[in-house]
Amino acid sequence: MQTFVYKALKKEKLLSGEMEGKDQDEVASKLREKGLDILSIKGKLERVDIKKEVKKFTLFSKGKKVKKGDRVFLYKNFATMIKAGLPLPEIIDLLRESIKNPKLIEILGRLKYDIEAGKYISDSLSKYPDVFNTSEIAMIKAGEVGGSLSQSFLGLYQDAEAEYKLQKDIKGAMTYPVIILSILLMVVLLMLLYVLPQLTGFFNQANIEVPKMTRIIMKASDFFKKYFIYLFALFISLVVSLYIGIKKFKKMKDFFDNIMIKFPWVGKQFKYFYIYKIARMLGLLNKSGVPILQSLEIVEKSVTHTRYSNSIKKIRKDVKTGGKLSKSVDNFKDLYPPFVSRMLKVGDRTGNTSDALANVSDYYKEELQEALGNISTLIEPILMVFLGAGVAFMAIAVLIPLYSVVSGINQM
Repeated sequence: MQTFVYKALKKEKLLSGEMEGKDQDEVASKLREKGLDILSIKGKLERVDIKKEVKKFTLFSKGKKVKKGDRVFLYKNFATMIKAGLPLPEIIDLLRESIKNPKLIEILGRLKYDIEAGKYISDSLSKYPDVFNTSEIAMIKAGEVGGSLSQSFLGLYQDAEAEYKLQKDIKGAMTYPVIILSILLMVVLLMLLYVLPQLTGFFNQANIEVPKMTRIIMKASDFFKKYFIYLFALFISLVVSLYIGIKKFKKMKDFFDNIMIKFPWVGKQFKYFYIYKIARMLGLLNKSGVPILQSLEIVEKSVTHTRYSNSIKKIRKDVKTGGKLSKSVDNFKDLYPPFVSRMLKVGDRTGNTSDALANVSDYYKEELQEALGNISTLIEPILMVFLGAGVAFMAIAVLIPLYSVVSGINQM
């Protein structure tokens, strides 16, 4: 017999405990006989390995997040199976068998229980704001009310897939520069901390007069060797303080948000990303039947950039008093290029704002993808020159005095 730890639901109460059985199936059947809706069953940890397993659980399992790829899979299958006419409890059972993410499995278990109790999907999923944001919940709710739930999930799937691919493009474009700069940093640190100190001792013992560039590097090497731990600790402290400051203090976040969109070239791409995100969310919400004022309120809360969030807040006030979306957007020319307001004016004239917003979203998505595709081409030669120059400077500073020593020995 083996001891198992289980989590289950009974009358909306989360229960957990231990039960003995030959295997998980036997324990599951015993729990079902008691009228429990099972969320998870796991073998109890052995006493010998308890410390290691607790550490492993804390680091990887307890805080496990639902990734964008998991949500893409979830929305796609919900849309397909709802359209095929399968009952929701059966859909959830099929998804729980297919998904590996433990947190999402528990969420689906709770969702099945809530649906069988007569609750809406949107109400059940809204209990997990760290997984499903307000715009996604609003789209699902609109689909439930309007009888177009499969279309809502299809829109969510297309949206999540597009953002997932864009995030992968961004990560892919940044991987190469990060690798090159990391290699350069490692080479410089190895030279300063291990290679140069040995050569410095040799030059001092031999009373060799070294050129100015070599003296500079030797002093830098001495400084780094003495204070490396303190410098490293200071760097980590600054990074952590900066991160906490941006998260906790509004003024600091406003300051960095403002700087972020003013950087040459980089700021332009940040603007494109936020315009794409705002237009995409507004378009999907509008197409799902969510009123424009409610859509703007949801987008305002969803956008993390301070200036763009404030702009949406002011646009919502203008629209509430009878103003048109295109004219309100035109008041923020530093944030939204003229193309945005022109496309929205077309939407105003044709009465199809959702399509106009979709066109804006697609346009800036393509602009972003093109810019990301050019990053490697543009930055590769710059990084190679930078890397070559750094290594060459270090090598020359070391080789010049060594060459003098070898020349002196040959003359002798």
